Amino acid sequence: MLFNIIYFRTQGILRLYRYGSYFLVKSSLGAFFVHWTSFLIIFKIWLKIVFGFVKINLVILMEYKVTTYDEEETIQLAENIESEKFSNMVICLDGDLGSGKTVFAKGFASALGINEVITSPTFTVVKEYFGGEMPLFHMDVYRLDEANVDINFDEYFLRGGVCIVEWSSMIQDKLPSERLEIEFRITSEDTRVLVVRPYGKKYEDLCEAVL
Repeated sequence: MLFNIIYFRTQGILRLYRYGSYFLVKSSLGAFFVHWTSFLIIFKIWLKIVFGFVKINLVILMEYKVTTYDEEETIQLAENIESEKFSNMVICLDGDLGSGKTVFAKGFASALGINEVITSPTFTVVKEYFGGEMPLFHMDVYRLDEANVDINFDEYFLRGGVCIVEWSSMIQDKLPSERLEIEFRITSEDTRVLVVRPYGKKYEDLCEAVL
């Protein structure tokens, strides 16, 4: 698991690699191991040494990488994430055509108890499913401009179900601040590296539980 801590005023980056209960901390000043219980104290001291008492705005991004070697393993990951579902959950999927976004959506829908055939709503943009434990709103925004439809995304995100958004980066400005992002990277015909980024505590807890 990789954490990127970015502080905008200085354009500096700390990279933190977790090894069990320890972090390997890499920066322009060097690298060292530290136990997680001591990390916050050391981090504050590091900020004071490098930047004095200047207030710095931080964004902490948690990043996980999962390798799947066939569609079944992608479906398995979707099922694991579904097991930690909650109301108004938003899952954002990005990656090239054929990378596994819709396969993931199918696996999630099946675990949710939806028996309908799941296909990507390329031209309708949104498909709604109500036959499972929770409503599922499956979106494909790749051709949103061509679809000529007016969609209130905020309304869908707050309808008490789960939203799965394919090609989500195309509506970045419309996404909620708290969400789960999964980027699908093709490394071979069957192998995919899924980069999972949680935004918000609920999604961070979810990743800790299933990844």
